[in-house]
Amino acid sequence: MKTFLEVPLVCLFAVIAFSCEKFSITRYYRSQIIDGQRHGSPDDPPGPPSPDTIVYVSAVVMPENYDWKRDTAFGAVKGEVMLLENGIPLFTLPTGPQAEIDTDPLTHHLIDGHLYTEYAGTNETVIRKDGELLLRYPVAEVLKGLIIREDGIYTLGREVDGNGFSYRKNGELLLHQSEGVIFGDFQDPSCGPSGALVSDYEDYICFAFKTPANCYRSVDAQLYQVKMTVAPARVKDMVVHMLGAYFVADYTSAMMATTPSRHMPFPTMYKWNDVKVFFEDDTMWYIGENSIGNTVCGPIERPSGSNPDVEFVGCNNYLFRGSGGMFAVSGNNGALMVQKEGQGIIYERDSTYVFGKSCAASLGNSLYVLVNPKEDACKPYVWHDGEKMALNVNGYLTGISLDVSLPN
Repeated sequence: MKTFLEVPLVCLFAVIAFSCEKFSITRYYRSQIIDGQRHGSPDDPPGPPSPDTIVYVSAVVMPENYDWKRDTAFGAVKGEVMLLENGIPLFTLPTGPQAEIDTDPLTHHLIDGHLYTEYAGTNETVIRKDGELLLRYPVAEVLKGLIIREDGIYTLGREVDGNGFSYRKNGELLLHQSEGVIFGDFQDPSCGPSGALVSDYEDYICFAFKTPANCYRSVDAQLYQVKMTVAPARVKDMVVHMLGAYFVADYTSAMMATTPSRHMPFPTMYKWNDVKVFFEDDTMWYIGENSIGNTVCGPIERPSGSNPDVEFVGCNNYLFRGSGGMFAVSGNNGALMVQKEGQGIIYERDSTYVFGKSCAASLGNSLYVLVNPKEDACKPYVWHDGEKMALNVNGYLTGISLDVSLPN
């Protein structure tokens, strides 16, 4: 039986503003950048659109002569955050407490060609869009989920000081929990760009979490207890929407996947070390690591005892689905490896910084990966199906987002 907990709406002081900035934003224009040199006027209009892929990349750029990899100044030299479109800088933003922008890649979120940054101050959280102040509220939180819609800005944040978390709209509190573990975040291999927050097919915003006593699903800030016959500590992962909860748990007899209507066993020939679940084309999929240390994934509903659908070499892979199959990207032990379903390893690179799932994206049947080489002489670049687009920045790439430009 579902348990419904009515949650009152609490109004906190929130500021949504687009002016009164503490700093200036350095903006660039297409006509100003030719072969790395600036030309033209900022008033010149952009060139005509082309029917091609638009590649947005966020980066942290350091002063030209500073070796950020050695960082001999121990963080005293501050970089700037830059957004690039197809290798062309669009703007740079200062960083630090006064600018309220962090150089940590985990605080950069590229959504629809815009750079959203989060900053947890002493007693507040600040969210900016392309450097402009978007939202400020008086609790320091680290975001686990972010959805931007016409009707508002939805955040799921964990308290910096404490064990609680809050779900908010435009900074106003919709739901607060004093304890609990949220299923998913921006770097979770089973989550998308919105992190732990999911907007389902009827635009309900959902997420799931567990406490030592129970598991819960939130649907538009309405909280429901998930009925289960296993302890919450044994639940590996959970995804939810308005109709119910889908989760995987380690039962005494076997690893089981549970939907609102049935239980399904996982293949028994593997010892599952960890399992994640996600939806793809209205189908429940899993991502797991088997006993030999490889990543396996596929739809959960399959003939009992059959083999996993796809297996990739190594663990801790980030998976992306293209029109022609799955891609796997890993950066274990400072080495980059890209694999494609049915083709095996298609790219490898040693001595590389990989800053999480946000450093790769798929579009159609193509994969784009941000590569940050550790060698002093090597500039960062975007790898795309065997080709490299070098970026002339002294720094590191933190996130990528893809779009398609269509002619008028």
